[in-house]
Order: sequence, then structure tokens, then C-alpha cells
Amino acid sequence: MGNVVTMTDIGTDLPADKPLKGAKAVAGEPLQEVRSRRNAGDERRRDRKPPSRGARLRTVLFIGFTLIAVIPVGLLAAWQQHSAFQKELAEVSERHLLIARNLSQALDRYSHDAQAAFELAVMEMQSPRPASEGIGRLLGAMGFRHACIVNTDGRVETGIDGNQPGAPVGTVIHDFTSLQAMAPAVEAGTRFTGVLGDNAGMPALYLVRRLPDGRLALGTLGTEYIADVQKAIAFGERGHSAIVDQHGRVLAHPNADWQRDMKDISAISAVSLMIQGKTGVDTFYSPAMDAEMIAGYTSMPHTGWGVMVPQPLSELSAHARNVQTASLLIGGLGLLVAIILSWIIARHLARPIEQVAGVARSVSAGEFSARVRGLPSGTPMEIRAMAGSVNQMLSDLSRAGKRLQVAAARAEAANLAKGRFLANMSHEFRTPLNAILGFSEVMRDSDPRPEAVAQYQSYSDDIHQAGRHMLSMVENILEVTRAGTGRLELRLTDLNLQDAAGLALSLVRQDAVSKRITLSMTAEEGMANIHTDAGKVQQIIVNLLSNAVKFTDSGGAVAVALSAEDGWPTVISVTDNGIGIAPEDMTMVMAPFGQVAEALTRNHGGTGLGLTLTQELVDLLKGEMDLQSTPGKGTTVTVRLPNLTAQGVPEEPDQAGSDEDDDEIRTAV
Repeated sequence: MGNVVTMTDIGTDLPADKPLKGAKAVAGEPLQEVRSRRNAGDERRRDRKPPSRGARLRTVLFIGFTLIAVIPVGLLAAWQQHSAFQKELAEVSERHLLIARNLSQALDRYSHDAQAAFELAVMEMQSPRPASEGIGRLLGAMGFRHACIVNTDGRVETGIDGNQPGAPVGTVIHDFTSLQAMAPAVEAGTRFTGVLGDNAGMPALYLVRRLPDGRLALGTLGTEYIADVQKAIAFGERGHSAIVDQHGRVLAHPNADWQRDMKDISAISAVSLMIQGKTGVDTFYSPAMDAEMIAGYTSMPHTGWGVMVPQPLSELSAHARNVQTASLLIGGLGLLVAIILSWIIARHLARPIEQVAGVARSVSAGEFSARVRGLPSGTPMEIRAMAGSVNQMLSDLSRAGKRLQVAAARAEAANLAKGRFLANMSHEFRTPLNAILGFSEVMRDSDPRPEAVAQYQSYSDDIHQAGRHMLSMVENILEVTRAGTGRLELRLTDLNLQDAAGLALSLVRQDAVSKRITLSMTAEEGMANIHTDAGKVQQIIVNLLSNAVKFTDSGGAVAVALSAEDGWPTVISVTDNGIGIAPEDMTMVMAPFGQVAEALTRNHGGTGLGLTLTQELVDLLKGEMDLQSTPGKGTTVTVRLPNLTAQGVPEEPDQAGSDEDDDEIRTAV
């Protein structure tokens, strides 16, 4: 391990993470010489006459604050004066369009309700029984003057009076030929005509419906409700609403003559746009108001009616002029207040800023104990925060050395842990190597007599066992390394779990027999094959069994249980009655090179990487591992694994389940 440089190695007057200032570092130049030249430069700077105090700082602050305040306030006032009318125009446009849309929605609901009432009346009039007075009252409430069925000659066959329910309906048709021409086809249903004069010459809307037998169903709808809705919208001096039919004739308007005469105003641009079914904002000249107007307008698809909400542009101009005057007065007052406040703030900020600057100069001179203290009362929060930041920075510098020492200690501890691991590995490799060398030398130096073949076979078995042990340790280290670098890959295939567990038991049987440890395996009946990485599942079981045998004393027992549970098609449990693990050591046992793991491997042999590698493999297979242990009583490690798809993700669990209990087949190994 390289040398660890701490704050004490380079002096407390030079922070470890700061470059040298005041001196140019040259490659190969000793650090002490660079520091000396820097300190000499500091001395020369301290000998210089300090800058003048008070007045200059206040003047700079005053000019800066004044400009900061005056420029935006002046620009804001000028912009407000220039854009007041445009802003007013935009706000009014949005507001008028919103009112027009709300008004059109109300009228659209009314037209649907009126049509529904008319169609109900038509059904009643077609019925052989007399129409009820309730239908008449409904028509009257909706604004109908009457409804009737007319034959092809224009004669009223039956009708309902909306003003006098139950009274007979006489001749109510003003222009039957025109209404007959307006009637749609039978399958088209009911149609609203434009505004027309009724038989008394009053404005009315007709609902026309052609019956299958050629007769017409007619409903005369007064415009009183529409006029009442129009009158409810009034604002400013002459702001109002206007409602026209699908041809641009007035349904409701503040000008009573236009409304009575059903005046055609389709030449007005906004009305023309409404007839086309458009929605928006427009400006135009209004003959009724003799003024330029701005209006939000919209139309109703159901009836074709149009609603607009106009207001004279002169009212907007007057309001904009008031805003401009107010903005000029406020801007002038704001400029005056800004100048006064700039002078007061400049004087108020000068003292604490100079105090902070004094501390900065002291620190620059090497007095790291200097702190900003005793700020004047009323010092702004921002300057107090700046002073606190300076104090915090100085405190951080003093703690930097301690942090470096702690980091160095941790690095040293990590290095020692790796050293202990390498020493342990050296011991672990030395034992099988000695066996390999010893037995091979005996075989080399012995007389190859026929009667010694059995002995040579035993020696070769021991050599093979030692080589496999060394290969297992190397593979463990390589697998942990691959897992740490993300290089483990899945090779998916179908796996018979009982066969894999049986093979794993055979691999650790020799170690178990040498320690007189009983091995056993139980498996649920009918367990299906699992789709996963067979090699890695095999390694998981071998690792768990090796650990269990390793940390179980002579005469103990190790058991493998294979089962399934909800959401997990494969559950592997390995239980031993060995030395167990204390709760506080669980985390350390799972960490490679950990101190607890190192102590255990020193007493029981092995690399100490078994559980770490097992956890990595379980995570790779999208499973989970649970470790339960009691010191002196034993340990149970449970691994749950899913079926994996071809993409390496878990399959959805089968929700069906089985009502039959699975019998266990117990097999002694």
C-alpha cells in the first residue's frame, strides 16, 4: 500500500484539496520552497496600504442598488404605459369569448330541452286519446305558444295551446308553404327554422317535423326566454350580448326595434363568422352603437344560432389610459423610494460586509482560528448567511485533516482485510498442494510393483480430491469477481431439481463421511422441472451444503428439503445443527473478506466466499435467499427460485393452485 498523506504532512496552513496561491509550482520544486515563496508574497501584500473604508463601499453599493431599482422600475413603467391597451384588449377578448361560450351552452341546453318537449307533444297529439293538460303546461313553461299537426292542405288537425292548456288550437300557421319547404325528411327528425313572424307578426322560432304519412308537426317557440338571457349579460357602459339565428337575423338584442323587426345583421363580420360555425374574437363597426366594437363570438351546432358579446373599444381605451396614468405615478414614486432605500441599505450593509472582509483577510494571512462574530443588530439575513457560510467553510477546513485520517484508517483496514484473506488463501492452497506434491513424490520414488497398484490408486484419488478442492476455491474467487463486474451470464435449460440436489450431495459426501455427518434429502412428490440456469442452481446447492458441512461438528446432521410454495415453484432449504451465527454477525458473514467470515474460515477452512457467491447467484436468477441461525444450535438457509422465461425474467405465478396435499418422499443419502 502507498503512503497516506494527511494534513499534518503538509502543514495546517495549506488545505489538502486547495491549489497553492501566490506562487507558481514548478515540476520537481520542493513543496517547502513553494510555500515559502507564497508566504513571502502574502507578507508583501499585508505591507501594502489597505484600501479606503466606508465611503467607497457605500458609494458603490448606493450606485448599484439605485441602478438595480431605477432601471427595472423605469422600464416597467414605460412598458406598462405602452402595453396597457394591448393588455386590456387581450384580457377583454378572453373574458368576452368565455361569456359567449357559457351563454351558448345555456342556450344549447334550452334548445335540446325545447326539442324534447316538442317531440313529446307530437307523440301525445298522434295518440288516439286527447292530449293531457300537463303537456300544455310543459310547452308553456318552455316558451311554446302552441304545437299542432297540420295536414298536407295546411289545415290544423290537432294541436296544444301552450298559453291555455286544454284550449282548442285554431289556425296558427302564418306561412304554411314556407314551413313545408323547410321541413326535413322523415328520418332527419326535428329541425329549428330561423326566426319568423307568427300569425300575429311576433318573432318566433318554428320546430318542424315531417311525419311518415306526409303531415307536418309544427311548434311555435317564442323568443322571450332568449331575450331574457340576452338581457342578463350587461357590463361597462355599453357592453352587452346579442343572439342571432342561423341566417344572421336578430333573436335578442339591446336594440328593441332590431329585435322586433328580426333585423338581418349578417353583413357584420362577427355575425358572418358565426353563421359559418366559427368561434373567436373580432372587431367591427356596430351601426346600433355607432362605435367600433370588440366581440367574442361562438355558434351552436345544434340550432346554428350565434352568440356574441361585444363592447365598445372606446371603453377599453379609457380604462387603458387610467392604467397608464396610474403606472406613471407609481413608477415615479417607486423611483424616489428606490433612491432613498438604496442610500439607507448601502450604509446599513457596509459595516457587516467590511467585517466579513476583515475575517477573510485574516484567514488569507494564515489565521485559521478567525471567525465572523458580533454582527451589528439588524444585519440582513443574507449577510448573516454569508458570515455563517464563511464560518462553516473554516470549520470544514479544520475538519478536513480528521476526515483524511479516518479515510486513511479505513483504507488501511481494507488493506489488512485483503492481506488476511490472501494469507488465509495461501494456507488453504498450501494444504492441497502439499498433499499433491507428497503423494506424487511417493508414487515417483516407489518401486512400481503390481501389489502396490491399489495403494497408487488411493494416492491418485487423494491427488484428484486435492486438485478438485483447489479448483473449487479458484472457481469461487473467479465467480465472485465476475459477479462484482457484472459478467455472470444465464444459460437457461430445464432442470430436475432432485437430480441436481442428489449430485450436490454426492460431491460433499466424502467431507461429510470424514466428519461422521449424516446427510439427508426430502422432496415434495410430483415436483416439476424448473426452467433456469442448471449450472448456477447446482452451484448454489453445492455452496450451501459445503458451508453446512464445514461449520457442523463431527456427528452432526445436514438436511436438504425441496418444495414449492405460493409464487415460488422451487424452494431449497439446507439445515444443519452446526455452530450457528450470532445475529450481529449476519451482515459480516455475507460480505467477502469480512472480519467475522475471516475468523470462521481460519477455524474451519475454506475461502469464506460461499454465502457471498450464493447471494450473487440467487440475485442473478431473480430469486431470494433467507438466512436463519441460532448460535450453538444451527443454521437454515432457504433459497426461493422462479421459473425464468427466455428473456431471463420470472414467469407469472400460477394462481390456480392444487387442493391435494403433496406427500413427501424421504430419501436417505
